Amino acid sequence: MKRSACVIKKEFERPTDYYDNRLYPIDEEICRLLQQRKALCEGRPGFPPDKAITEWAGKYDIFEEFLQSIFGLMRMDFFFKPQVEPSGFIKHLPVLKSFEHEEEIYTITYIKQYTNASVLNLHIDWNEKIDTPLEMIRKRPRDFLELQIDQYDCRSDGSGGGQGFRTHTYIISPALPDNLSGLELVFNKRDSIFIERDMEDDIIITLG
Repeated sequence: MKRSACVIKKEFERPTDYYDNRLYPIDEEICRLLQQRKALCEGRPGFPPDKAITEWAGKYDIFEEFLQSIFGLMRMDFFFKPQVEPSGFIKHLPVLKSFEHEEEIYTITYIKQYTNASVLNLHIDWNEKIDTPLEMIRKRPRDFLELQIDQYDCRSDGSGGGQGFRTHTYIISPALPDNLSGLELVFNKRDSIFIERDMEDDIIITLG
């Protein structure tokens, strides 16, 4: 039985009804090159050096800030992907899996199953002395923790925590199978979503 997805898509209004049809082959070529660029960089496009931006701006008579904006947008195309919102709750799948990494305990107790997606909560605990709320904010950066599962779309749905603990929530689509044995969850920790992913920082949890 094929599971349908409830996709949230924002309506886009064209800024004008006018279009110069002579641009059609050029615009299509731009789309082809964007696809080629995305496939080649494998999710790590980086950003052209300032020298290259200045050189291209002069060579092709384009404003530098315009080029910077274009390359900046190409680093975050995932922001524009239609988002699946879980609907049709089915059940909880027990997991009870823990993993220790750099004096922190990562725990997954269960996964929520919906008709079109799965929801996973990752709990992180560590031993931290009692500090004031201000000291907690100063000492512990709010790391971005990305989840990747082969052949699944994973997105963060927020996080929160307190003294010595934090919980990250993820929405996974399509829904995971009820049999989770052998499923590999790859978490990558960095200071910001805009910092390039380093595979050496991967935290891998294999469900069994």
